[in-house]
Amino acid sequence: QPAGWIDYRSPDHSFSVRMPHTPVSGSNFGLRTFSKRLEYEALDKQNGNSYLVIRKTIPDYKVLEEDTADISFAEESFQLSRFIKQQKSRQFIQHKGRQCLEIINQNNDNSYTQTRILLQGPQYFILSARYKNDKKAAQEFFNSFTPGNPQYTGFELYKDTSLYYSVRTAVKPSEDDALMEAVSGARVEEEDYLYRTRSKMFRSDSTGEEIKVSFEKFSRYYSTKDSADFWQELEQDLSNDGDYVIASRKFERLPEWESLLLKMRDTNSSRNLLAKVIVRGGAQYTVQAITDDVQGPSSFVSTFFDSFRPADTLFGQSIYISKGDALIADFHSSDSTTRAQARKSVSRANYKDEHAPALINLIRGWNTSEKNYLETKKDLIRELGYIKHPDILPFLRNAYVAANDTASLQHSILFSLVKQQTAESYALFKELVMQEIPIFSDNNSLSSITSVMQDSLQLAATLFPDLLKLTALTDYKESVYGLLAELVDSNIVRPAVYEPYVNQIAFDARVEIQKELAGEQNRMDRDEDEEINSQQERLYENTSLQEFAVLLFP
Repeated sequence: QPAGWIDYRSPDHSFSVRMPHTPVSGSNFGLRTFSKRLEYEALDKQNGNSYLVIRKTIPDYKVLEEDTADISFAEESFQLSRFIKQQKSRQFIQHKGRQCLEIINQNNDNSYTQTRILLQGPQYFILSARYKNDKKAAQEFFNSFTPGNPQYTGFELYKDTSLYYSVRTAVKPSEDDALMEAVSGARVEEEDYLYRTRSKMFRSDSTGEEIKVSFEKFSRYYSTKDSADFWQELEQDLSNDGDYVIASRKFERLPEWESLLLKMRDTNSSRNLLAKVIVRGGAQYTVQAITDDVQGPSSFVSTFFDSFRPADTLFGQSIYISKGDALIADFHSSDSTTRAQARKSVSRANYKDEHAPALINLIRGWNTSEKNYLETKKDLIRELGYIKHPDILPFLRNAYVAANDTASLQHSILFSLVKQQTAESYALFKELVMQEIPIFSDNNSLSSITSVMQDSLQLAATLFPDLLKLTALTDYKESVYGLLAELVDSNIVRPAVYEPYVNQIAFDARVEIQKELAGEQNRMDRDEDEEINSQQERLYENTSLQEFAVLLFP
């Protein structure tokens, strides 16, 4: 090992490394990323080599990339340095069990810079050695570098009176910029009756680690029928629509609240997203942090997550209690704010079967002179699809006839019929559609209704072959053929059912092929072989052609 070198450990124990002497350190704050970059530099006077360690924290709670992708982003920034003449080599290697990118650059003064970029939780580490002749000495620097888990002292109980919780933490939020409030889908004056989310960041200046705490107050009318569905949807949202691998899951149901703790990461990533959600009454707390999979969470993170407790303040009733009675009572409230709140929240309440007559009365008494008349009426009609009552089908039949050519109302009525998922509701759906064919706009297409039928394919089969008559209209071809192909592929509908229409289906298939080929022909100006290959690929990727194949091959 080089003579006179020392073992250096950063003050917060976030890394250790051998360097010619105690490094000179400094920090820079990036306004664009709101993150601090710490730099540690040392010069070897014997051979002129210089050494640099850069540590930067960029926590991202929305996207976790593979390590190679995250490291490559950091490389792009580093390679913009003006002193670099050209890149001599680039390869991914393993550095003490971690994915690491090693780059060797030739500089403008004919010196060389060897650089390694690696990750540790939310931290980016960039190790750089600049040399002219003595390359061997640089290897001691690289081989000795070891990322560590930051250490913390001085844990105290912190009570948050604005977000209503308590926690033991070694880091306190900066009250100047800690509170961020976002109102979803509303003007400021409406915020009291819509979802409200407020967040605080606990960021350590010395280590760069941070924890995000969010508080969400549900609408006073919000409720959910199924606890399992609620937590499953929440898990799906936290895991980036299922893209993340869930390494561990812990659900707790206590007398005061329920909680879900998830440890997630992307494939080939050493970073974990640690997320804990607590639901108490009508409020939800979410705690998030980026941690390292190799060393696990620091004491700051683990203590924070373990000690986090909602305050005794209760915001509304449990989300599992139906708020239908309250909304119906407030729909015509004498208080304008309460009235507006209820009407804006029609689709947020969870109604019971016995609410059907009251909902029907609200629809019948709803006047065209009211603000947001059409949107509110559509919301009320769609809610009838989720409950059962003998008054619903007769009402929907009359409402469809009364809707005349108001396509958006007809769409909501047909949606409610298929959501009922009964033989009677599907029979009425077919009767109404064949009696008065609705012409939908793009925002109210038949496909949004047929997609709901995926949950009741046996009932959807009763619509055929009658529904094929609608394919005389271009707007209906894709939805009807797609639904039928799904039924045929699932062996629920036999080819004999639609055999009388096979010539029309074949004709439409030929038209679809010709349209596809014509589109490809227009792109044949470039390399011919390349275009033929891409043409074949696109033909196979055409969903409509696949559906026609399912229908015609039998």
